[in-house]
Amino acid sequence: RFSVFMSKRKQCVIYDNTTVPHGYKADLMRAFGAGCRHIGVIPIHEPGMLLHESEYSLIFNYQMAKGRKDGHQLRMDVFKKQTEKNGKIWMFDSDVLITYSLSKTSPSNNWVRVPFGNVYPDKAKYFNQDSPPDRWNKIAKVKNVTMKDWRKGGGHILICLNRGSGGYSAHGVNAANWALEVFQELRKHTDRPIRIRMHPGQGHHTYKKDLEKLTKHCSDNKNNCTLTGGRHDPLHLMQDIKGAHSCVIFTTTSGAAASLEGVPLFVEHPSSYMYSLRAGDLKDIENPNYDINRQQFFNDYGYSHWNIDELRQGEYHKRVKDLI
Repeated sequence: RFSVFMSKRKQCVIYDNTTVPHGYKADLMRAFGAGCRHIGVIPIHEPGMLLHESEYSLIFNYQMAKGRKDGHQLRMDVFKKQTEKNGKIWMFDSDVLITYSLSKTSPSNNWVRVPFGNVYPDKAKYFNQDSPPDRWNKIAKVKNVTMKDWRKGGGHILICLNRGSGGYSAHGVNAANWALEVFQELRKHTDRPIRIRMHPGQGHHTYKKDLEKLTKHCSDNKNNCTLTGGRHDPLHLMQDIKGAHSCVIFTTTSGAAASLEGVPLFVEHPSSYMYSLRAGDLKDIENPNYDINRQQFFNDYGYSHWNIDELRQGEYHKRVKDLI
């Protein structure tokens, strides 16, 4: 079903059913709608499955394939419709430095990415290029983090995995298979210990097979390989980063924390938010490129991430109103 609003003022339809009805996620949807009013855009909250004709839309997150819930199909339908109309769609994405947040749902120390037009960072508009450091300095203070000097040494190589083969950021690539391919390529260039870290949110159908496959590989002593993370190991990401020589990722946001801690980052897919931090190809693992402007990366991070109060007060909206 479709609905058409007759108004001279621009509207943004907030599709509430693309996430849960209560709690922090629902509050984010309401906050974004409130922010729209600060720039003269009328927020229309759609509580059901009705598709609307509007200048702008907001879905909670992108959905690559049909999921288990009606809201997942709604995400796909809205994204398709708005993209075909004018591409003016917002969604939320995770904080790439969420590992430093005390709580993933605390309004006081949590931020969300706000991509416009597309969820993939190499296609999305964040309106954050060449940003000043003020927002990064503010966020870094709350998170109690500083950008460490490059670690020129270290011991093991850390491979951080995406979540199985599901989720849009994986591009259909199975994380376990990818890790084994990376392992084989790294062994052509280094004999360092390799630590493979499974994604902590492994709620997908291949988890058991992936775990068995990686466990078998790492249990072979000649591989000099250790398996961490996932549901089977509570070891925190920061413990894996500690003492690492380098970190390899496909697209997972774990790489942002590694780079902040001074660990050279090797990024294997251009759609990763961290792609500008890449220290080279895998063949360069023993000779990373340190000539990377990490400060500008984190300055730009500050203007792609917003907290719930900033959204509610229209700080984000006022910044982008002339660009949308």
